[in-house]
Amino acid sequence: MHEITTARLRGIAAALLFPIAFAAAMPGAKAQTTRLSGTLSISGATTVDPPPNQPKNTHAGLVIEGAAALRLFATMKAKAEPDACMDKGWVTKFAGPVFCSRGPGGRKAVCYVTFSLIDGKTSGSRQGC
Repeated sequence: MHEITTARLRGIAAALLFPIAFAAAMPGAKAQTTRLSGTLSISGATTVDPPPNQPKNTHAGLVIEGAAALRLFATMKAKAEPDACMDKGWVTKFAGPVFCSRGPGGRKAVCYVTFSLIDGKTSGSRQGC
């Protein structure tokens, strides 16, 4: 049987408490969170009419809906512009390849982001409808 020393107990305690202390010290650790709802898709770099030899698992696309999308839309610094690709009354904000659209009355929103599963960079952007 192994004897547990005080030093070993301190090491175990430090290992268990470090993640908690680290999270508490992070900027924004007290940030409000919002539960996500939406969908995830895994695809290749080209999602519409991809070449037949393109790998089909290099990118992830997230569609965020509900309260999280409304919050993200409201937080984005870009100016909301009328969206010709959505139904009447929808407006969209862009931040690079990330974009969010909010419906008439401000009660519904949807956001889109695609990123590479190889290097983590966001990619793509809506071009046309």
